[in-house]
Amino acid sequence: EHYRRLPYGKKFEVVGLTVAIGKKAKVLKALEIFALMRLLVVYDIVSDIMVTVRINRVRDPCWFYLSCAFMLAPVLMKYILFANLAIQVMIKHWRFPQAFALICYVLFGWIAFAVVDLYMLFAYPWNTPSRAELLPSVERIAPIIECFMESLGQAI
Repeated sequence: EHYRRLPYGKKFEVVGLTVAIGKKAKVLKALEIFALMRLLVVYDIVSDIMVTVRINRVRDPCWFYLSCAFMLAPVLMKYILFANLAIQVMIKHWRFPQAFALICYVLFGWIAFAVVDLYMLFAYPWNTPSRAELLPSVERIAPIIECFMESLGQAI
């Protein structure tokens, strides 16, 4: 037989390499999503808030506002980048009129992007959202935005 039996899963060949996909791989993927995509992001946000709260706003106003800016920059970038997609989701799936969807996004979109990571931690702790529109897109782009908008500035 060209394939050999692999434990806990199905088998297939990719460029001469036999790969097992099964229960262990699914469990590891779920733990990876939980630890690296959910918990670590929420931990980063909470630790940023704790650091900012400990900075004395009166004595070090520049550092305080700079720390606030580093926390708000990723939220603002997500708010700008996903505006069109979020409005289209409200129109298509929630059946909002276009003007009402735009007003809702302007008023509440920044709040939604500020808490989306916390929502993903509780709503999708072990897997990626199945609907291939807004949430999976935010999930894929958020680490890149966080890296360039927040981490780079904090490192400097």
